[in-house]
Amino acid sequence: MGGLYELLLHGKPLFTRTMIEDAEKIWTDVNTGVLVQGAEYKVPVHFDHDHSEKVSLQVPECASDQQRVLDFDDYQTVCKHIAANSTVRPAFSLRTIPSRHLRDKTCFIQPSDEVTWETLREEWERNPASQRLKMLIDRHADRLQHVDQIVCFALGALDKTRKREYTQHLAACTIRDALEGPPGCSGGKKIAKILAQDPTYCDNCTSILLRSTGIETTTGFEGTLQVTENTLVVCISPSAPICQMLADLAFEAGRKMPIAMLCNDIDDDNYDEQNHHLSPHPARYPTADGPTQRLIEYKNACVEDIFTDFPDNITFDGHRYTSAEDWRADPPPVGPRMESVYAKETGERIEQLKAESRICVRGRNRSLFGDLRLYVRKGGGG
Repeated sequence: MGGLYELLLHGKPLFTRTMIEDAEKIWTDVNTGVLVQGAEYKVPVHFDHDHSEKVSLQVPECASDQQRVLDFDDYQTVCKHIAANSTVRPAFSLRTIPSRHLRDKTCFIQPSDEVTWETLREEWERNPASQRLKMLIDRHADRLQHVDQIVCFALGALDKTRKREYTQHLAACTIRDALEGPPGCSGGKKIAKILAQDPTYCDNCTSILLRSTGIETTTGFEGTLQVTENTLVVCISPSAPICQMLADLAFEAGRKMPIAMLCNDIDDDNYDEQNHHLSPHPARYPTADGPTQRLIEYKNACVEDIFTDFPDNITFDGHRYTSAEDWRADPPPVGPRMESVYAKETGERIEQLKAESRICVRGRNRSLFGDLRLYVRKGGGG
């Protein structure tokens, strides 16, 4: 076990380009039918940097209302596993997840639907958060002048019953438009493309996004592999350690991290400096992108700004919620938990608190982004 810790703590990256390319190959083979249910596939193990050691796994069963994804352990999970078992896990593995998107075809607009992608665009353009995002990009325009592409992660498959996913894609377009400037502006520039990576996109999502926003999509790892030091990354609450990967790939290639990232907080308050990557997930927000030494070095090399659309008027039982993080740490109780927390209250008071809680939840659900940070390298790019 000590040897594995030494390997981890003396600078070798957990995620390598060869590992991601192996994952891309397996993902392609699964989606093109080369690898079918029950077929064997071979996966490298963590810390085997010449990729000579591989373990055999089987492609899992996948029902019509499920879809396959590739799972990667983050630094924290790997370290905890080594500490507990003294063994090394596969670098990644296929698993299945429920898919309401595929089951209910949530990205297909019907003539009877009140919502259309155009109405969601109009709502976003009227949303104060849209203007705040433009102002945020304008504030850092000098440092962002060398951005040549935008790569997005974890924005999600489109869902006509939820505003969040499509609006997050529109936010990437807002960033592009702010960087390019108004049409015909002599000082503007051309962003080569916006590429969005998410394993849950279907063909219809791809068609809609390209047609309505110009965003290209991939369900594989094209985005991960294409990020450069002049890329602006948008990564919102991923279920995979995307930012950890990007930091490791930049280190391995000997280049700088992306010129900017709009992402969740790189939480150095919950980072164990002495033990480097061994900190557990922060209890207040168990993200798959926990802090690592390289991410904190990136944070320290950046100027940082907050972007949030969390409502400022949510109050429950006298407590005013100031952020999405505050909400996640201690949300209003609902259902049976309400009676448990307020066991000494009268029935009438319980009903009042339930009504207040419902109002709070509706207010919270208006937030489409939560609390994000814009990290921009102090030296810019170029």
